[in-house]
Amino acid sequence: MNKYILFIFLIILFLLNIFFPYLIKNLLGIFEVKQNKEEEIFDVVIAHYKEDLSWVDKMLPKNCRIFIYTKSNEKPNCKRNYIHKYLKNNGREGNTYLYHIIENYNNKLNKNTLFLPGSCDLLYKKINLYLILKNIGKYKFNSVNLINNKILIYGDNYFLLNPMINRKSYCSTYKKNKHKDCKLIFYKFKNINEFKKYFNLNNNYICYNGIFSIKTNIIYNRKKNYYIELFNHLNNGDNALNNHFLERNWYNVFQKV
Repeated sequence: MNKYILFIFLIILFLLNIFFPYLIKNLLGIFEVKQNKEEEIFDVVIAHYKEDLSWVDKMLPKNCRIFIYTKSNEKPNCKRNYIHKYLKNNGREGNTYLYHIIENYNNKLNKNTLFLPGSCDLLYKKINLYLILKNIGKYKFNSVNLINNKILIYGDNYFLLNPMINRKSYCSTYKKNKHKDCKLIFYKFKNINEFKKYFNLNNNYICYNGIFSIKTNIIYNRKKNYYIELFNHLNNGDNALNNHFLERNWYNVFQKV
């Protein structure tokens, strides 16, 4: 029986490595022995709406500088020191991340930046965050579910444009953020391929959940005006389809052109 269990386990690992290679890399990173030295400070950017942010105090380490951008009238309820600003409720988390990049493009930032939605207390996002925190600074771009498998990408593109099938994904999974309906705002682009072509996104990687870390210097692979144009295309309401296109393409956005 043990041999069968081991065989099944190895098959699962093999399949995960094919479809989700960065998940395996991040899992392995948990077991690496770190040197006994003070860790570098990194920046954390949080896109907040009405979520309970008490997880910030529990999950984020001491060696980070926290930026919180709120798109409601609620004040963040975490006790940590943070830099805070209220924004208009447009473009979901992608709009927030772009705002931070644009506003700080010419400022001195820390070597690594972690981008997070306010709903990281949801179990699957909590797991994503835990793994990325264990691997901060290892990769130029790190997302636990970064993939380039053609089958998964094709399937995602199909579901992304079929609200009748995937309607729930257009509403927040966080109960305090629920809308009366999940109506999408279409602007300029009918599908993700049109979006990618317009913004010169030539790689075939996609990622999910708006949870990722970067080496901050890869921001400068693009001009500031590029991020401003992206921002403007997400600035048309709180549930623009373009934001879902951008969520998938963060890896491609930061690549050299």
